[in-house]
Amino acid sequence: MAALPLAHRRQAAASDQGVVDRVCPAVVQLRPIAEITVADGKTEVRFLGWGSGTIVDSQGYILTNHHVTDVTDLEAQVKDRPDVKIIEGKLAVFITTDTDSPPVPTYVADVVADD
Repeated sequence: MAALPLAHRRQAAASDQGVVDRVCPAVVQLRPIAEITVADGKTEVRFLGWGSGTIVDSQGYILTNHHVTDVTDLEAQVKDRPDVKIIEGKLAVFITTDTDSPPVPTYVADVVADD
């Protein structure tokens, strides 16, 4: 395969940035949710692991891979920890609002299909 001439590479890079600018807001980080009972008996919410997904329609449906929604491995890792409960069927959605900042937890999504 031949390399693009420099002028074409600059044009491609500029058009790629336009694609990135349009698509980036639709890309989200997804994290399984765990409830952890701490020493004083209170429950804390923690986010374990992470995966990514893409918002695919105006209703907010997110398309992701099965391994992101499957918490079987996490449940196996904490099976001997009665203080930790993995929440099935829900994922925390983290959204990046500023490219210079980490994504922030924004809402909890229901897993509506998993195959």
